[in-house]
Amino acid sequence: MSGRPVLQSSLEYHAWKMLDAHTFPKGGVSAVASEIEGINGSVSSKVLVMLIEELAAAGMADRERLRRVVSKARATDCLPSIKASEVLLKKGDLDGAEQLLAMSEGSQEKSGRSLMLARILLARGDREGASRAAGCAYGYDPSCRGAYDILAQVDPDGGWLQRRNIQDVLEGERPSQSPSSGRIQELYSIYYDWFSGRRDAATDALINSSHYKAKDPEFLLASARMSMDERDWRSAFMVYSELISMEPPPFVYVEAAEAALGMGDPSRALRCLEKADGHQRRVRKDAVRVYMLAGDRAGMLGALRMLLDSETSGSDEYVAAVRFLISRGLEKDAIAILDRYSRFVGDDSDTLTMRSVLLMRSGDYPSAKRAASRAVSLDKNNDAARAQLARILYLMDKAEAAGRECDGILARDPGNSDALALKRDLQMSDGDYESAASTCRRMLESDQSDIQSLMTLAVCTSRLGDPVKASDMFRDVLRIDGSRDRAVGVVSAMVSCGMHRDAELLCSTLERTYPRDVMLRRLKGNAQYALGDYLKASVSFSDAAAMDPHDPVLWHSKGMADEARGDLESAEDAYNRAVLLDQGEAEYWISKAAVQERSNDRFGAVESLNRAIELDPSSVYPLVRKAVILSTAGRMKEALYYLRTAAVIEPRNVRIMDMEADAAVSIGDLDEALGVLRARIAIEETENASLRLARLLLSRGDRDGAVSTLDGAIALHPESDRLKEERSRIAAGNIGPRSEPEPEPVVEEPEPVKAAVQEDVGALCAMAENLLDAGDVKGAMRTVDRALKADKDDPDICCLKARVVLAKGDFEGASFLAESSIRINPSHAGLHRINALAKEAKGDLKDALTEIDAAIAFGLDDAESNRIKGRILESSGYHERAASSYARAVSLDPDDLDSAEAQARQQVAAGNLNGAMTTVTMILRHDPARESAVMMKAEISTDRNDDAGLMSAYSMLLGLEEISDGAKVRMVRMLEEKGHKDEARMLMGGPQRGSYDASVQRAAEKALRRAFTTRTSADDPDILDAIGLDPDMASKVSRYLSDIPDIAPIVPGGSDFEFMEKRSHDVIVKLKWTDLESQPELPLEKVFVSGGFRDADSAKELVAYVRRAMLSPPGHADERLSKIAMGLLKNMTVYDIINQCDLGVYEAAIVKGLIVRCQ
Repeated sequence: MSGRPVLQSSLEYHAWKMLDAHTFPKGGVSAVASEIEGINGSVSSKVLVMLIEELAAAGMADRERLRRVVSKARATDCLPSIKASEVLLKKGDLDGAEQLLAMSEGSQEKSGRSLMLARILLARGDREGASRAAGCAYGYDPSCRGAYDILAQVDPDGGWLQRRNIQDVLEGERPSQSPSSGRIQELYSIYYDWFSGRRDAATDALINSSHYKAKDPEFLLASARMSMDERDWRSAFMVYSELISMEPPPFVYVEAAEAALGMGDPSRALRCLEKADGHQRRVRKDAVRVYMLAGDRAGMLGALRMLLDSETSGSDEYVAAVRFLISRGLEKDAIAILDRYSRFVGDDSDTLTMRSVLLMRSGDYPSAKRAASRAVSLDKNNDAARAQLARILYLMDKAEAAGRECDGILARDPGNSDALALKRDLQMSDGDYESAASTCRRMLESDQSDIQSLMTLAVCTSRLGDPVKASDMFRDVLRIDGSRDRAVGVVSAMVSCGMHRDAELLCSTLERTYPRDVMLRRLKGNAQYALGDYLKASVSFSDAAAMDPHDPVLWHSKGMADEARGDLESAEDAYNRAVLLDQGEAEYWISKAAVQERSNDRFGAVESLNRAIELDPSSVYPLVRKAVILSTAGRMKEALYYLRTAAVIEPRNVRIMDMEADAAVSIGDLDEALGVLRARIAIEETENASLRLARLLLSRGDRDGAVSTLDGAIALHPESDRLKEERSRIAAGNIGPRSEPEPEPVVEEPEPVKAAVQEDVGALCAMAENLLDAGDVKGAMRTVDRALKADKDDPDICCLKARVVLAKGDFEGASFLAESSIRINPSHAGLHRINALAKEAKGDLKDALTEIDAAIAFGLDDAESNRIKGRILESSGYHERAASSYARAVSLDPDDLDSAEAQARQQVAAGNLNGAMTTVTMILRHDPARESAVMMKAEISTDRNDDAGLMSAYSMLLGLEEISDGAKVRMVRMLEEKGHKDEARMLMGGPQRGSYDASVQRAAEKALRRAFTTRTSADDPDILDAIGLDPDMASKVSRYLSDIPDIAPIVPGGSDFEFMEKRSHDVIVKLKWTDLESQPELPLEKVFVSGGFRDADSAKELVAYVRRAMLSPPGHADERLSKIAMGLLKNMTVYDIINQCDLGVYEAAIVKGLIVRCQ
């Protein structure tokens, strides 16, 4: 038994305390024995064994007294019987020893009882019987050292002392006996070499042994154990299977079962365990693992209860069981075990620690912290409690305090696994993969089966640049735990580490074991998509969708793969399926719009974007995309309207402001363009923005304003030659409008001969560029044409002309001009970049990528080129490569946070959530108030199931001066998805429980009526969508409908009581709700409509009343109700009583209670 015993009564506890402290009442240990003998029912084995030891020490252990003590044990317990037999055997009372041992025959435990019987038989001189009994003890438990001693006495030449040496080596102990010679000595040498690290020597000795070649069972067993030590479960099981055909000792079946578990084959493991001693702790632990692996929750819980009911289980086993259930996500079952434990021992430090863990898993960090703090205060030496407190501090974003607590634990106990696990997680969150890997290795030294540490070590190894070694580690994880959930976790981790090829191969292997697993097919598709194998990805997503055709995510993923490989028709079909299955997901409509746009179905694209805007009016992306399509069609005024709308939603989004300024220029509204650019510079000043403002001012004739603007920009960018050159040219009057000179007097002379005017090509180009940046495309075109007349072969002028043509929207013309000039000037980087932009605009992404690569190769390796390349790769679906290009852009321009966000988005698309989080963290270090980055952190944390990360993002969002409605809605959705309803409600500024405004209530009542007629739930998203609610209102209505208030305890006698009783009778009878005992919560939509309620609040009150009546302890029964109960049948339900006796639910429940008590 580990830890303190788990006792079931205060009398047991009192006796245990006395025996444990050796403090006895008057009358000594005899009085304690009398007290225990007087306990009604069975007594803990631990208490009885302690009592027998005290009686023996006091010389009071006679046969009769021991018999009375042993009789208090449960029929399934044997330790008191064995201890009493041992005491009598020492006294020479062999008959008494045998009689007391026979008292535990009902336990069916084999090893301990057989060993005791062997000792009795040996004392009687029955060497043959002793040999059989000791052999039985060894066969069930080879770690039973006493069996070797007896067998060595009765069979001195049988090699039993050498076998004991072998067992010592297996358990990591020093051999207890001197080695000898012969067959067993040869076997011992093989074991000793293997477990001392000389594996090659041991292997050679084994395979060259004549005994092994002759298939000696003990040598085959050595081979199986060596394979087990290497975690080569399959090879080990093959050898065990051969041994099983030879009818081996029962312990071989246990080892074979553990090999089958390692293979992930629970059915074979269970068949092997059936031949073992089911009362052994090792066997019971293996049974728990078998049922867990098989997905048999009921079987697993049954095996766990048997393990905990064992007389050898104490507090440590209960705590370990709770930890095990929590680690498997079975919190409800963990709470049941914990409650059972606390009923026996109270809320001690260990119990409070586990309660803290459960509260932490539910997301209630403050309550979890209070429980952990109380656990520490009860036992300051409980390092598990201290480690849990440190874990809570870490999750509450108090990493420094968590680290200090963790270091304090490790200073006292360097091997504390809880503290090491937290230290590992702290190092991972800091991106310190070297240190995290070192901590993982340290943990694995003490526990090679530590799955989480092995997983984390594999991730660290991959991050540190050794994916081959990481892949081996991931596969080692599956050798230890081959369950389906673990397999999915490993593949997901591989994808997040960018090990896409390894993930794809592993999925192909796992499909043989899990041929119809949707998640594995989906992950395989994700890996193939990231690798650029879009056709394969499409096939994988199709296979997954065939298995689960109602999952819209799978169809959307297939659409993305089809779109990336250029099969736009298939992509649109897949997106249509996704939309059909979930019409309320804006992302699906946006994807559909993208394909329609690429297919030149601009009308369809706009329709899809309209739907996306309706579903998520706070999202700027569909608004901006619609503006782009409209501008391409020449509908600039409409485009400007949608850009203005987007700017209202995200007033600090400088990308939108740039587009809004361009659109304003295109329709000739220069005043608006100037206002937008000035506001844009006030938010985020950049060289380009200042240049555009200066050139726009110049085009208006405000040369002084242009110079002043550039002066301000130069003050912020003193190193910028570009700004200085522009200022000099404008100030000198070399570009821009000039004042008209006075006209010369007309001389009455013959018409003079006009002199040829020499154009200043440089000035013309500068003027054209300024006009282009200012939005005057026509003026820029006239000016660049004048420059080309002066020098038609200059590649820079050709490049500028292509830029102007591109700005005009003539993508074909721009590409034609660029390619014509490239034939003459193949290494001109600018021409290649313009051609890339033109081809991108045409949708010719493959050629666009070739051109931008050429631009970079020929010297334009700047931030802009890498941004363009990232955008092209993103549109092509090459998410990993796109992320790399955006990262390059950021390295060249660290202030380009837009590219950094694009990088993070592509890392997410590639499945690299950890990398995306690192990028977002960098963005937030630069700009903690960047709302879009805060939301990305929240979304990535949600995808990673990182509740602490989500709550950290939530805290950051609350700290912003302004929060857009779109961000609020998205954050609320994530918080509600993860169960943080109070935080979601607070963020929306929504009403607290019971205080909703009338508009919400009216909408809810509409939803209730619709749900009643369609036989669905009122908070079903399809219902809320069908009645035309926007996302914000739908969220409020959903919360209102689920917010059934708790009411005060019911007090009979008042007018309200009579009213509610009559109402409950009428509604329950009308609904014919016959199963009130199992379903006390009535469906709100049925109550509201069938009950004829005028408002939903009243219906909710009745639902709460019925629930309270059914779940509350039965109230006082007056004479009237007692008489009713006496005349009713015993098997009547609450509904029957309501219907036949004309009672309300509360009184009917009381009558039902009377009937039950009278049975």
